[in-house]
Amino acid sequence: GVTRERTTRLAARALTCHPTTPPPPVCPWPRACATPAGLKTWPSLPGCDHLVLVRWWRGATGGIAQAVIEKMVEVNPGSTDKGSIRPTVFALSNPKTQAEVTSENAIKWSEGKVIYGCGTAFPGATFNGRTHMPGQVNNVYCFPGISFGAISCKAQKLPDAIFLAAAEAVANTLSASDIEEDRVVPHPARIREVGLNVAAATVLACNKAGVSTRPIGDTFDAVKEVLAKEMWDPRPSA
Repeated sequence: GVTRERTTRLAARALTCHPTTPPPPVCPWPRACATPAGLKTWPSLPGCDHLVLVRWWRGATGGIAQAVIEKMVEVNPGSTDKGSIRPTVFALSNPKTQAEVTSENAIKWSEGKVIYGCGTAFPGATFNGRTHMPGQVNNVYCFPGISFGAISCKAQKLPDAIFLAAAEAVANTLSASDIEEDRVVPHPARIREVGLNVAAATVLACNKAGVSTRPIGDTFDAVKEVLAKEMWDPRPSA
């Protein structure tokens, strides 16, 4: 995978380089190619020759240009192979009118090779007969489950490792159909299932960090079973 050390963060945008290509110590992107209006050109900079991920959340409509997406595909020639690193675009601003790039354009410009995530709900985009479903990247997938798990085990504090465990739980909840459709998060209809898995992962991470004060269980399945019984259900009981 792509580690945090391979990620270059800017004020409102982030770039992730290929894991075999370390980014420069100080990334000159703001001067080189990023403007308030968006990311318009490709950087010919050390460490940015294999760009994998672009994230943007400032609301620059059209901020991720066609040339950048096309170049991401070009420098990741294995992007069509299963198991390889595929270029990924997260256009996280909302509403739709503020999206940096639409799902339709991202899929069309990349000829279906880019994995696309968005901050607001977009419809699926079809290329060559295959429909790609954008995942709506939202903190609703993590924070309710983190809170539920932390409260349940009476955690004294929440170390950073808790949030990594929660993110991994979201990813591990992806189904085969989610992956086939290129969703980056599970279908929103499964949000309660995601929340329960995140909560169980949070409890285990709290146990490992030594911050739990209420014993619940030592395995994922054991913790999940206890939490499932305690989880609030808005549906009226029979």
